[in-house]
Amino acid sequence: MREGGAAESPTRTGLCVEALSPGSPAERAGIRPGDRILSVSGRPVED
Repeated sequence: MREGGAAESPTRTGLCVEALSPGSPAERAGIRPGDRILSVSGRPVED
């Protein structure tokens, strides 16, 4: 988990980021491998 992030939910909801393309919009937005995406535009995501 990145410094300043919230603790992970024990239910393991969302999607875990494994890799990013260099220079991608996600990388420029600050998303990093190991981050967990819980929702997109307010809609929950699942594995």
